[in-house]
Amino acid sequence: MALAAGTIFSAGLAACDSPSAGFANQPARYVTVGDAVFSVRYTPFAAEAIRLNADAAPDRAGILRLAAEAIAAVSGCRLRSSTLEGDSTVVRAEIDCPGAGRRPVPRPQRLELECGFVGQLPWDGETREFECVALP
Repeated sequence: MALAAGTIFSAGLAACDSPSAGFANQPARYVTVGDAVFSVRYTPFAAEAIRLNADAAPDRAGILRLAAEAIAAVSGCRLRSSTLEGDSTVVRAEIDCPGAGRRPVPRPQRLELECGFVGQLPWDGETREFECVALP
């Protein structure tokens, strides 16, 4: 019975450990900080910590602090100031790792919209609302 309960618990943890797209190919490293258990994945420039244990009323600020410690401990990198963000389950931060080189410059993304007036035309000098949809 104890073996079955442990297997179910382990399967439950694995189900909650789904990284976001930017970290899907990174190996998970597990760490306990305080009462929180985290799965941490990182690249030379960013990290994601997923809290795996349940907490009925988690303190977001406290979880963010614990996640920051988990990221620093696992990656060995320094968190960039003011980049820690997330909720009581998933936390992300930009990091500076020794020997990582220059941070890549993000490519600008082009967004094409198709927009139209909401309401009646012709234009009568009054303010009109637009509705827009992104084109594929």
